[in-house]
Amino acid sequence: MIRWLYRYRLSGLLAAILCWGVAAPSHAGRDILDQSVTLASEADLMHAVSAALQHALVTTKQFQARTPRLQRFVRKELETHRKNLKVLTKRASINPPDIKKLAIEPRDERQYVQAMLRNHARLLELIELGLGLSLSPDIKRMMAGLAESASQEFSTLSSLERSQNLAAIKAGVDSGTSL
Repeated sequence: MIRWLYRYRLSGLLAAILCWGVAAPSHAGRDILDQSVTLASEADLMHAVSAALQHALVTTKQFQARTPRLQRFVRKELETHRKNLKVLTKRASINPPDIKKLAIEPRDERQYVQAMLRNHARLLELIELGLGLSLSPDIKRMMAGLAESASQEFSTLSSLERSQNLAAIKAGVDSGTSL
């Protein structure tokens, strides 16, 4: 297969990505974040970004946070992404994909944080690639705002993940010393 890809002058990285996609686990194809996207036009970018925002909303709606810090993040996340999705669908005249169930549902706070880190990384990647397209000034401004918001949320999620990891390590050390 790789020889076939090289015969058509596809780069080594692209060949590796395609081979990895063929070998991906079966559940990965059902998750909207794992589906391949072609960004050839502004409309393609709008559909891909709306799917990522819709995925974030569904993930957040299905999760019940226990810690106050994560509860604040969840409330802000819902408010921000609902607003962004509404504006995006109105300006681009599109309907976001209807996601009712996630391929991988977060069962605890650590899984939720990891799922949202993955979602925000995908969103930032889509926006970065999309900014290389010829976009209308309005959509370009909107994508820049979404990227700024997503990167701030990514930073918050990263610090939440670090604090959870530190708490888990500390709990492991404390339980080891109490024996």
